[in-house]
Amino acid sequence: MTAQFSYRIWKHALLWLGVFLLLMARVPLLWQTGEFVGEDGWVFFAEAFNSPWYASVFVPFAGYFRFDARIAAELCSALPWVAQPYAFALSALALNAFILSLFYLPGFRSLLASDTVRLGVVGLLGLAPHVENLGLLTGQHWYL
Repeated sequence: MTAQFSYRIWKHALLWLGVFLLLMARVPLLWQTGEFVGEDGWVFFAEAFNSPWYASVFVPFAGYFRFDARIAAELCSALPWVAQPYAFALSALALNAFILSLFYLPGFRSLLASDTVRLGVVGLLGLAPHVENLGLLTGQHWYL
């Protein structure tokens, strides 16, 4: 019974922070250069700049909706232009670290009963190769 109660939200917050810092260390060019990557600039930020927020969020790109990237572009577009690529990259890293840390949740105990093993899975996901996709909001599905 004690294994079911060992999960604590503060542990999860520390895990998220650890994964976030790990990803920041592994892909420093994505958040240090201040440049948009791929469709971040010419699609998501262009739509956020040129369209009303409701139009830029609900317009599909290449046949699929990217609500996460479009909402992040809308939120970051309120910042000064120089800060927008940095904020967008950090928001991508934060969201991707959060998604990776979700494997630690007790709901995954049916797959892996041990909290330590689930923690190890999160760590291995953060250390796996081709981590540059985790710096992008549109790249995590390729990574996973």
